[in-house]
Amino acid sequence: MLQPSITPPHRAPRSYNRATYHRAHPPTVGIALLEALRSVGLQSSAKSVARQLLQRVVRAYPGDTPSLIADLSAKYLQLLPPGIPSPPLACYSGAPNPKLDAEFTQAEVFAALQKLHTTCTTGPDCIPNK
Repeated sequence: MLQPSITPPHRAPRSYNRATYHRAHPPTVGIALLEALRSVGLQSSAKSVARQLLQRVVRAYPGDTPSLIADLSAKYLQLLPPGIPSPPLACYSGAPNPKLDAEFTQAEVFAALQKLHTTCTTGPDCIPNK
């Protein structure tokens, strides 16, 4: 009997859409460091080489580690500084549609749950149906 392939939650599947994966898994400081390396042309598929390159970046940075993380986050993650609220979202300017504005009913949720296939692989969002 074949065992199903289980991908750890911190790794992307072997074939994945990068944009879809990053929407499902928000960027981290590690991703910011790797993007920094890619931006200067240092790409590597081997984890050990990437780790060595990251160690070089950390050692070569003139400040301390928290300031390195803050600088990389500001440059590659576009995070807002603490205390600054995020800009308001645009309001919907189309025609009102009460059918779309209505809350989900219990019957609709139950029907959607019954349609889920929990024995198949994940969808494009990389989130399992369990």
